[in-house]
Amino acid sequence: MNNYDVMFLGHLHGFGGAEKSMIKVANAMCERRFKVALVTFDEYKTPFEIDKRIDVYFIKIEARNSIGRMIERYRKAKILLKENKTKMAISFWFQLAVICQLLTSKYKFKNYFSERGDPSDAEYKGIYSVMRKYFFPKMDGFIFQTRGAQSYFPENIQRKSIVIPNPVYVKYNDYPISQNRNRIVVGVGRLHPQKHFDLLIRAFALVAPKFPEVKLMIYGTGDLKKELSELITNLDMNEHIFLHEPIKQILEAIKDSSVFVLSSLYEGMPNVLMEAMALGIPCLSTNCSPGGAAELINDGENGFLLKTFDAEEMAEKLEYMLSHPKELESIALRGKEICRTHSEKVVMDMWENYIRKELSL
Repeated sequence: MNNYDVMFLGHLHGFGGAEKSMIKVANAMCERRFKVALVTFDEYKTPFEIDKRIDVYFIKIEARNSIGRMIERYRKAKILLKENKTKMAISFWFQLAVICQLLTSKYKFKNYFSERGDPSDAEYKGIYSVMRKYFFPKMDGFIFQTRGAQSYFPENIQRKSIVIPNPVYVKYNDYPISQNRNRIVVGVGRLHPQKHFDLLIRAFALVAPKFPEVKLMIYGTGDLKKELSELITNLDMNEHIFLHEPIKQILEAIKDSSVFVLSSLYEGMPNVLMEAMALGIPCLSTNCSPGGAAELINDGENGFLLKTFDAEEMAEKLEYMLSHPKELESIALRGKEICRTHSEKVVMDMWENYIRKELSL
């Protein structure tokens, strides 16, 4: 039997922010001499490096319907926890936090949930809403990325929670602010309704006639690729807007862009926005729920924040930004301070201190 200080549980299915955060935190805690395990259910695909000292468990799920998959996850998690002992479990996926809660009394560990998204999102409707109301008060603690997400919950949950933002892994001097910007507006993310790239495409189409030399590049893949491609064609923007497959060296690809845009409907703490700010790219973001972007950007100081999800408002901001490149350089410089305020050391110190406190170390 293996004995762990902390077991991180999640779903490693690609380039996602939750996956990256879980791996980075696990690596940092391993480096700080915690005995760490990482458990991934359903899939094990990740471009992020996992410290070789971390024990990784891949729990393959074969059931085809959702209820069957949930039961199989519970059954296999029970076997894992029977064969391996941990002092605490931190789940980066709500369903796994519930499964762990069902197993805490038998296997004697403390159970925590790290909320990575928007607690008001539709995924928590119906049966998940009932489960959350029942199980959350029983859990030992919660890690939120934003104050907005924390404030969504009643006081009994807030009292046993902490806000730990995502770190930015770009150091201040890794990428000097570009002195020769490309006339490119860039967006990065899955081609998924959450990312609301149709808003960005429609807004850019409104300003493109005034800036014929500027291109919009969207890096990402997903179910909406065909639909977004058709929208670009219908707007007669095939020579101005391009959908590009995601690439590993994304920071190198976008670092000289004129403007970065986050168009999401909701985000936790948006990693891609933080990275763009750290690169020194002037940034424009929707004020997406539950407020992560608003905690990063002071409108007009270190970036720009939209009041609505309106294409015309976004177009107006884009036009202003593309027309005032000199003013944007000072804004980009202030945005780059995120490298210091949200450095990996600052954030991982918060994680270490929280885990030590909870384990009374």
